[in-house]
Amino acid sequence: MKKAKSFYILLLSFVFSVGASAEKRLAFIGDSITAGDGYPVMIEIYLRACIGGRINVRSFAFPGDTALGFNKRMDEVISWKPTIATIQFGMNDGFYGRYTDWMGNNYKRGMNNAIDALKKIHCKPYLGTPTVMDPVYGKPNSIYAGKCNAETYNQTLEKLAGFTEEIAESQKVPKVELFRLMSEIMEESKKIYGKNYVFTGLDGIHPGANGQLVMAYAFLKSMNMSRKIAEITVDMEGLVTVSEGHKVISWKNNELVLESTRYPFCHSLKTEEILPFISFQEDMNRFELKFIRLPKGKYRVSWGAFAKVFSSETLIKGINLADEFRNNPFRPAFEMLYKQIACRQKYEVFLVFELSPLLKRFSGKKQSAGELETMNRLQKKLIGHRDILEKEISVYPVRHKIKIEKMN
Repeated sequence: MKKAKSFYILLLSFVFSVGASAEKRLAFIGDSITAGDGYPVMIEIYLRACIGGRINVRSFAFPGDTALGFNKRMDEVISWKPTIATIQFGMNDGFYGRYTDWMGNNYKRGMNNAIDALKKIHCKPYLGTPTVMDPVYGKPNSIYAGKCNAETYNQTLEKLAGFTEEIAESQKVPKVELFRLMSEIMEESKKIYGKNYVFTGLDGIHPGANGQLVMAYAFLKSMNMSRKIAEITVDMEGLVTVSEGHKVISWKNNELVLESTRYPFCHSLKTEEILPFISFQEDMNRFELKFIRLPKGKYRVSWGAFAKVFSSETLIKGINLADEFRNNPFRPAFEMLYKQIACRQKYEVFLVFELSPLLKRFSGKKQSAGELETMNRLQKKLIGHRDILEKEISVYPVRHKIKIEKMN
């Protein structure tokens, strides 16, 4: 059995191996809320495209998992040796029923074990509290603690959120507040959009793009990622200066042509709905344009195919192009990159959710030479496909034009 276990660990190491040149490795750990194309994809695209970070990312999300359940498959993460990890459990840990100490003790044990294991490999974990259940759509029904409504189950989740805070404090790791933040935003958004507004999905559990953006925002804030993506300063009587990730191609006839490898975060209709309730645009998505020695008056500013009118005072102070122009020249490249990252992350979930259990079953049996050869061919093919998906992900330079015209 010891030989079989070693074989299994070797396979996992091969499955999740990366090049030695990697600077940082970020692992996403969680249940089905983490396994979709939501906040992990948003965080990865932000780190890659918006701030130009060099980072390797893997999703180890497992649908239906709990904090204690994750302990049974920690080897998958440990063998990859991440330097940063996000951990988000809780929704399944309450088993959709009224709180019991059994639930709380299992949650605390699972979280502490996970943090201890990550600390041993010098990985910094960011500990997310449980998310919230929508009272309109959530219908918990548990055999563990009797039937309860969504309001009652939120009390269970709030209890687990309190334990998360205690664990983060005792373990001295960053806590990412999701339950309280999402509860407040859900309440405020329903006041504006109506009580039937969908924030945590039509099942009341799995947030849509709006709720996922809130989660991404909370994790990025905890990682101290509040920064400007671009600073473009145009001297109307002189030169144009730009920040890192941007290059001036030409500046003539009041038309500025730039080439950029740092993208603004481009929103969908669903993520735009939730922007009034978080300071994502100001904190994370500032693509700043300002002017020097601009004569007084009104000006028409065009960015790509879209234009808006601003006062000279506003332009001298500076505008956030990413907020003023939600449709902008970066959208096609951003959407393609988003799809590529989501495709690779979903495939990684397949490796964790489907392949790993298969390897565990296989490692518990005596293998013939033919079986070993078949498994080696299978693993190489599966890993090869993951590598193909990773190679397709690239942040291409985007050439874009900004034009300014004085209004009569």
